[in-house]
Amino acid sequence: MKVKNLLKITALALFIALPLSCVEPEEPIELPPETQKGANTFGCLVNGELFVAQPSGLSFNSRTYVYADYGVVLDGPSLTIFGSNKKGLINIILHDPETNMLLIPRRLTYRNNNDRFYVFRPNTGEVFLTKFDLENRIVSGTFEFEIPLLKDDETVEEITVKITEGRFDIKLE
Repeated sequence: MKVKNLLKITALALFIALPLSCVEPEEPIELPPETQKGANTFGCLVNGELFVAQPSGLSFNSRTYVYADYGVVLDGPSLTIFGSNKKGLINIILHDPETNMLLIPRRLTYRNNNDRFYVFRPNTGEVFLTKFDLENRIVSGTFEFEIPLLKDDETVEEITVKITEGRFDIKLE
C-alpha cells in the first residue's frame, strides 16, 4: 500500500515539476556576431528593432527556428535561408549561389506576427555570402532590404519594411 502511494506522489510531483523546468530563452539584446563556423545564428534590425532568431514554437515543415537549405529546383540551384522568433520570420531564397557571392534574392518573405503582413518581392535588396562551403555544409553572409509591405500580393498603403545589418551563419541541412 505504501509503495502504491509513493508511486502516485512521485508521479504527481513529476507532472507538476516538468512544466516548471521548461525555461523560455532569454530575449537577445544584440545582434549575433558575424561568424563563419556554422554557429546557427541569424539576426538583423527590422525598422530599427532587433530581430534575432531563437526558439519560439513557430516553425514550418518541422524545421527549427534557423536553417539553411541548398538544392536544385526546377530552374536551377537554390539556397534558402530562414530565421524566426516569437515576433515573426524572415525567409530568403537565392538563385544559383555558386555563381556569385553578391546575390539579389529571388524571393523574400517577412512576417510580423502582430500585423500578419507578408512580403513577397523578387529581385529586391541584396545578400552577400561571406562563406558558401558545401563540403563542410556552412553558409554565412550579410543581407539588407528595403521593401514595401504586401498582403495577398497587393501593396498595403505606403508602409515600408527596412531590414538592415542582417547576418547569418548556418549549417546547411
